[in-house]
Amino acid sequence: MEHAGQEICLSGWVQKVRDKGFMVWVDLRDRYGITQLIFDTERTDASLVEQARSLGREFVIQIKGTVIERVSLVNLFASILRREDDGDYYLVTPSEKWRIKVELHPLLVTDVDQVEEGDQTLLQITLNTGQQLLLGEDYPLSLEPSRAQVAVVALRHGLTALFNRAAWYRLVDLGEEAAGAVVVSSGDYQFRLSTTET
Repeated sequence: MEHAGQEICLSGWVQKVRDKGFMVWVDLRDRYGITQLIFDTERTDASLVEQARSLGREFVIQIKGTVIERVSLVNLFASILRREDDGDYYLVTPSEKWRIKVELHPLLVTDVDQVEEGDQTLLQITLNTGQQLLLGEDYPLSLEPSRAQVAVVALRHGLTALFNRAAWYRLVDLGEEAAGAVVVSSGDYQFRLSTTET
């Protein structure tokens, strides 16, 4: 993104306002298109968040702020997302807690690769947040039956990440046939991806 990290000034008309309590989104329309403005209670002065809440459709505003990439927004949400004992997902801040709906798995695995650590070969995954983790007992795999048995990794706070197509193909490619099944290994951890029988 060309302007990421830069402070800019925008003027335009309010297209839409969405208030989620801890965060207010404002879609600002100008002659170039629509820009999403984010006012969150963690990084934005409380009086400015209240002003954003009071905006209506077609209000004309001018705003100064820092451009963030969508990856930064994904990271922000991932840092406060939790799955609790009731099975529901929540965005949790020090002062608020909001239940949200997650379709299936809240995060994605976008890449997987082998890395050497000591005398062991481990599988390192990369999430859509940019976070890299080593598969094993702390981050085990399972298969998602509703997604054609594609791998899912269990994460902290009850979260999960589904392998995207490219990462899934890469994981299968790293597997080895053993006793009629495709198996991947990460150090001492082994996981059966599928049977090779047809």
